Amino acid sequence: MTSRKKTGGLRINIKGMTHSPGGNRGKGRNKPKATGSGSGDSPNTKQRDGTNSPVKVGGVTPWTSKLQDEILSFIEWIVPTAVEHQTRLLVIKQIRQQVFMDYPGATVIPSGSFVTGLYLPEGDIDIVVQLNADDEVVPALKTIAERLRASKVGQGVRVIDRVRVPIIKLNSVYGDFPIDIPINQQGGIRTGKLVNQWLHELPALRGMVMTVKVILSRQLLNEVYKGGTGSFTVILGKFV
Repeated sequence: MTSRKKTGGLRINIKGMTHSPGGNRGKGRNKPKATGSGSGDSPNTKQRDGTNSPVKVGGVTPWTSKLQDEILSFIEWIVPTAVEHQTRLLVIKQIRQQVFMDYPGATVIPSGSFVTGLYLPEGDIDIVVQLNADDEVVPALKTIAERLRASKVGQGVRVIDRVRVPIIKLNSVYGDFPIDIPINQQGGIRTGKLVNQWLHELPALRGMVMTVKVILSRQLLNEVYKGGTGSFTVILGKFV
């Protein structure tokens, strides 16, 4: 993976260690501490008989400590930078302006992983459009989709209406972010508030969720409408 320079981002506190991705990142990704033979490992990582069988030191096995360091290093690299976040805000603003062209009374609100900061660099943006209750959902989606095509704000714009929650799917011109746009779906907004509360109470949750999300993404198992696992399901899995 190529290096991503951090200019800002989220603070992570896992097991009492606080990391600020926007702190000292001028030279790119921080390198994890060297581990293994000849790198200053504690002699307690070997049994007294000279074998390499691990011994618990302070209640923690050596590989657990190294895994902790690897995950912290990875999360420091993967969390959104200030530039990435601002680019996504620009895309949301562009879409909001286009929606207002046909529905000036609408409310356009980002939801999902954007508001929790749990999105990956290539992760999608969920944007909820709130319309009047008497507006039919599918015709409204088609109207908005046509406006987005004409304005060239998005590419590959399509309406997926043969699902439980019809949505518009597209990729933004700026950043090439995948975008999902449902109508009158408050669930994602409420979920975002709940997840932010959990992240505040359980700081280590962020690292665990983002690590699992990367694994799912690499295996193409993260698209909910294709039967994959979304962020909220990953989070719930930590409590079950």
